[in-house]
Amino acid sequence: MEKVISYTLKEEDLQETAGGLVNLVLKNCVKVTGHEISRAKFTPLGISVDGCQAYVKDRMKPGQTLCVRFPEDAAQAERIIPCFDAVHVLYEDEDVLVADKPAGIVVHPSHGHYADSMANRLAGYCLLRGEQVIPRIVGRLDKDTSGVLLFAKNQIAAARLSRSRKEGGFLRTYLAIVRGTFPEKEGNLTARLAPVPDMLMKQQVVPEGGRCASTHYRVLCQNALLGASLLAVTISTGRTHQIRVHMASASHPLIGDPLYGEPQDTVNAASCVSAPPARRAMLHAASLSFLQPFTGMVHTVKAPLPEDFCAVCDAFSLSL
Repeated sequence: MEKVISYTLKEEDLQETAGGLVNLVLKNCVKVTGHEISRAKFTPLGISVDGCQAYVKDRMKPGQTLCVRFPEDAAQAERIIPCFDAVHVLYEDEDVLVADKPAGIVVHPSHGHYADSMANRLAGYCLLRGEQVIPRIVGRLDKDTSGVLLFAKNQIAAARLSRSRKEGGFLRTYLAIVRGTFPEKEGNLTARLAPVPDMLMKQQVVPEGGRCASTHYRVLCQNALLGASLLAVTISTGRTHQIRVHMASASHPLIGDPLYGEPQDTVNAASCVSAPPARRAMLHAASLSFLQPFTGMVHTVKAPLPEDFCAVCDAFSLSL
């Protein structure tokens, strides 16, 4: 979806823009980056003043309106097949949308999931509202992880959100149900991670090499009798399966995790007969805080707990 940013020059802007120099109005008032300016320069009417083509060396007068246009690639938009399955929207504005991703749904189109990923669903949701959007996911989730998923509605928003995420302006808090209990109420796991050879997607802890990873956990509730804990988890690095691998390496695998958990976790969520089955790793992206890419306002969005996660909490007498 095309993004247009407009700004009307004020008298008090003249001093910091060298008398209304368009290049400085763009940088100091509109807050666009040099890369964004370069892109707009090669777009027809990408930079305009009062509707007329403008150049970065031009000067504006107070009361004149500068517009910057960032069109989308229509051909790229057509490559996403819209899917009209339901989407639970938690927050939306003209630049971003936060959805509640169900467990079992992949984020991007991939082999076997060309038309039923979250990207396909979001494209269909926007199309029904008259918007042709290329869904750009910021901070992916594993297929079996539920919860908050952020995507940008335009390319500029996506670039700004990605940059903000790298700079620490993006915080997602997960809830995890794990095996065992903890003597300390919180801790950090920093083991390095690398792929397991000849095993698609599976990761492992390695003593050297690999990629650095940092996971912080806080114990919310634990049950020593049934041997399970409910954790709040945040990560400062986004490695594949990071939380699952780190917790398993600390002898606290996620309940229900068929890849890193205990054998019985693929069948039953607890050692007691009455417990419901945990058919996925018990990991839920519960909340997300991010900076709106153009206003800079902080938004915090929360996703409700899914039924299967609540059922396993109940089975182990864990409560928030």
